[in-house]
Amino acid sequence: MEDAIALADAMQRAPTVEAALGQYEEGRREEVEKTQHAADVSLVWFEHVDRFWDFDPVAVRLRRHDPGKSDHLRQSDLAGAHFVREVDKAFAKQVRATGFDVDVEKPDAPMFQPLRLREMEIANRAVVSPMCMYSAEDGVPGDFHLVHYGSRAIGGAGLIFTEMTCVSRDAASRPAAPACGTTNSKPRGGASSISSTPIPRRRSPCSLAMPAARAPPN
Repeated sequence: MEDAIALADAMQRAPTVEAALGQYEEGRREEVEKTQHAADVSLVWFEHVDRFWDFDPVAVRLRRHDPGKSDHLRQSDLAGAHFVREVDKAFAKQVRATGFDVDVEKPDAPMFQPLRLREMEIANRAVVSPMCMYSAEDGVPGDFHLVHYGSRAIGGAGLIFTEMTCVSRDAASRPAAPACGTTNSKPRGGASSISSTPIPRRRSPCSLAMPAARAPPN
């Protein structure tokens, strides 16, 4: 019906049939592609059931539910709220199976469950993404970075990514960008001082964000 209305409107506005069809195509393509994409996602569940055969029933039901309605589901009727609690329990059981001693009867929300990445344990799944501050001096992070990253660590994020750190001073993208292999006369500084500084309640590992190597200037 919406396509028919859009076509009729285009025919009235455009001076020729060819122009009307062009306006109709341009105006309706995005909406039609959204509908087709939603249909494709739903189709996966019916044509590739074997992918989800070993899923927990609660996980299958959650995946079939519209993610955009999850907040509404949490605040809706008792059946919906009960389902959300079952999802939290199922997720907590998966976390416990990896070796963490978490409560599976009254669990935290999945976002606040711990995670293990190789040998690193993360307290929760809130991650601070890299923020390019361009405040290094001669490629070396300083007190500004200590305060900047320290405040994020005190905030309780599970993992903090530093800003882009260039592979060498000659390969720095900007003069104030942090860089590896930098030396200067300052007795204190650099990323090591930030990661080793004792910050009250700091539980957030800090991970270095490395860009692709840049060729030194000729």
